[in-house]
Amino acid sequence: MCEKLNPSFIEFLARCYRLRYVDAIEPGFTLHVQNREVLAELDFTVAEIERRFTIGWAGKPIQRSYDAYRENHDPLLWTNNWVLEDRDKKAFVEQRDSAYAMRIDEDMGILECFYDTDDVRADGEFLKPGFVPVDAPQPGQRSFKLAKLPVGQEPASA
Repeated sequence: MCEKLNPSFIEFLARCYRLRYVDAIEPGFTLHVQNREVLAELDFTVAEIERRFTIGWAGKPIQRSYDAYRENHDPLLWTNNWVLEDRDKKAFVEQRDSAYAMRIDEDMGILECFYDTDDVRADGEFLKPGFVPVDAPQPGQRSFKLAKLPVGQEPASA
């Protein structure tokens, strides 16, 4: 099973879990969450794990919520689930998406940004930095680069 799971996604989940104890995270921590990309990988990972387990009692299988939702085509499980809908993952991921970026900055504390992006690729890489400090345009200012280009923003010229 482990060879089918994306190690970058597993590390991403571990990084997300660290946010449970945000006061213990060192400055410089950054995270980027792209909605459809994460949802696609989560659905795949859960499906891979679920299909490998049977839970029973007195020799009879017990139906779990996942199984019931899957069999009944419950929208809680089926909506935007490329695995169950037997859709193309790349086509599902590579469309306009919502993104969340955060950074624990040494001077400014927690920085967060919610934005939409068309800069999407199903590359399987989940450890993109949320905010990266860049040279500020003026002394005394701080500037950051996001992992993805927000809708309506043109790439910076070289």
